[in-house]
Amino acid sequence: MLRAADRNVAEEPESVRGLLHLELADVRDFQLDTVFGLVYFPSFSFDDILDRGDQLRALKSIRRHIDTGGVYAFELAHVPNLQPKGGWFVQRKPLGERMIVRTGSHSTDVERRIMSVSLWYDVVEDGRIMERYFDGSDVYVHSVEGVRSLLDE
Repeated sequence: MLRAADRNVAEEPESVRGLLHLELADVRDFQLDTVFGLVYFPSFSFDDILDRGDQLRALKSIRRHIDTGGVYAFELAHVPNLQPKGGWFVQRKPLGERMIVRTGSHSTDVERRIMSVSLWYDVVEDGRIMERYFDGSDVYVHSVEGVRSLLDE
């Protein structure tokens, strides 16, 4: 992700590049010698932290790096009515002469608020699968009340 971000940042004007700081670190205990006006935790990454203690450690670590009056921005999946059922889905997206087919399945442990997600990406050309990639992980499904509690703590 950092390599992709570095490529994207390199395309920005110097005035924008000078505002950004990208760092590889463990969010639970990183220490930089600076604070920021904005800390952004992108793409539902906070959902990858499954343990409440680790979630709190991450938030405290992030807080140490936010300037007075600064902002912490993050994205979370909102599932208002978490159900134990699982399911499958298929999404298709044209990419030039090829088609990207994303097939996914998920199951949820409601008590632990953990959703297990498996994703297969097929690159299809002329009706044939040319490449296949797999990605799978568990994610924590936050509730509004749970997020408020974490932030309050």
